[in-house]
Amino acid sequence: MSDYTRPPVVIGAGESFAWRFSSSDYDPGDGWTLAYHFRGPEDVDVDGTVDGSGFELAFDLEEFTQAGAYRWEAVATNVGQGERVVVDSGRLTIRANLEDASALGDQSTHAERMVARLEAAIEGVADSNVLSYTIAGRSIERIPIPELRSLLSSYRRQVENERALEALGKRKAPRTVRVGMP
Repeated sequence: MSDYTRPPVVIGAGESFAWRFSSSDYDPGDGWTLAYHFRGPEDVDVDGTVDGSGFELAFDLEEFTQAGAYRWEAVATNVGQGERVVVDSGRLTIRANLEDASALGDQSTHAERMVARLEAAIEGVADSNVLSYTIAGRSIERIPIPELRSLLSSYRRQVENERALEALGKRKAPRTVRVGMP
């Protein structure tokens, strides 16, 4: 069992992962159960196993087989008290397994593809020295270089953020988030 307290941010398809959830508000001794529901390219539900005053949870090797973006919710249920509470939520990205990636084509993100396209557009505008022209009543206008550079800068930051999140998902435990219920 790991020291993780939430599902990862990024994990590879077919990889295993385990974490623990514990809260005095949702103690299994008081009749609470816990399940995580992941929704995305496929639906995956992970039921918590009682471990003292908390729950152990784990992905099996075969749970997630499809790469993509998932949203998840952790739901505590106490049937005896007739309560159902969403105690945490988040996002998970399943990346393609490199063993199977040859058939998957381009694995770059939207932001990575946009960086390449914007760099090419800036080079194209700089090469032509023409921002707009009209032929037979039809006009074409290119985006000015300062606007392209601004977009490029924004997408480069997004790529840096994506890579940082991926690194956190693999190298560090996600931070603990405490949710207070009224």
